[in-house]
Formats: sequence, C-alpha cells, structure tokens
Amino acid sequence: MRVTQKFSYTNRTRHKQLVIVEPWAWEYWIEPDDPVDVEVRGGSPEGHLEIEQTTQGLIIHGWTGTLVSILRDGEEIPPSPQLPR
Repeated sequence: MRVTQKFSYTNRTRHKQLVIVEPWAWEYWIEPDDPVDVEVRGGSPEGHLEIEQTTQGLIIHGWTGTLVSILRDGEEIPPSPQLPR
C-alpha cells in the first residue's frame, strides 16, 4: 500500500522561516505570508511524520522509504542553496 500524507504550512511571521527536511538536510526558505504544501509519499504504513517547531522554522522528519516534497502552487520547488556554516 502506498502512503501519502499532505499538510499546508504558511509562514505567518515577519521573517523568512527555514524548513528543513530530514534525514536529507534539504533546506527551504519560506518568505513571510508564503503558503506551501508538504507532501510525503511512500514508506511503510507503520511510519509517521515527525515535525519540530524551532524559533527559525520547521524540521520535518521523513521515515525509511519516503519522498518528501515542498510544493508552491502545486509545483515542487527545489531546495534552497545551502550556505556554509
């Protein structure tokens, strides 16, 4: 059985928020008032999505065998370029 989960996220702050998709460390900067959808596909039915709220945004944890996509207006957006830390 194919598992699909989807939820919407809107940055309601006045600052850019960082959404990180783990375990791949994909980073997406979400502008103020910018709505996106998070879609998770595949994986085992026993798996579950884990979401952490931080002061800078969200961390979304997929599970083994999942594909996580961030969509804007129904189109998948690529991860933001990662800056050196």
